[in-house]
Amino acid sequence: MISMTERNPAQMKFKLSISLLIIFCIASFAQQRSESQPLVHATYLVGNRIKSRSQLDNTQFSQFNCMYVMAGSSWEAEDFILPEEQIMNKLVRDFSYSTGESGLALVPELITRAHHEKLKVLLSIPGSNEFNPIASDSAKRALFARVMAAFIKKYDYNGLAFLPVLFTCASSVS
Repeated sequence: MISMTERNPAQMKFKLSISLLIIFCIASFAQQRSESQPLVHATYLVGNRIKSRSQLDNTQFSQFNCMYVMAGSSWEAEDFILPEEQIMNKLVRDFSYSTGESGLALVPELITRAHHEKLKVLLSIPGSNEFNPIASDSAKRALFARVMAAFIKKYDYNGLAFLPVLFTCASSVS
C-alpha cells in the first residue's frame, strides 16, 4: 500500500479537487430537492447494460437527483499522447452511440428522459491508476478536460464524474 507521503502531489491535488467538486455537486443537488420528497441521491448505470426501452419506461427518474452513466467512448490513457485533433476525432467526433433497442443505443433517450424529469446526468468514468500520468501532467490534464467537455456537450450530459471509487451513493430519508 502506498502511504500519503509517497504519492505524487499533482495526482493528489487532482483527486482532491475532483472529490471536492463531487461533494459540492451532491450538496447543491440535495438542496434543490423538496423536503417532502425522499432523497435518493444518485444511481449508477452502465449504458451497455440497458436491456430494453421498457426498462427506461419503468425507471422512476423522479426519485433521483443525479444519474451517473458509464457510457462513453473507449477511453484509454494512451489516447492522450496523440495530437489533440486526432483524439477529438477518435473519442468525440467519430464516436456515436449505436442504434437499436438495447444497450448504448438507448443512452441518448435516457439522457432526454432524465432531463425532462429535472435529473442531472453525469458521464461517469471509472477511476483507475491508468489515468495517473494524465493527472500528473498539466498539459494532458487540460487536453483531457477539453475532450471530456466536447463529449459532454455533444451528448447533453450535465457534467463529468471521474470517480476513483471515493464513496458509495446511498439512499436516505424516510
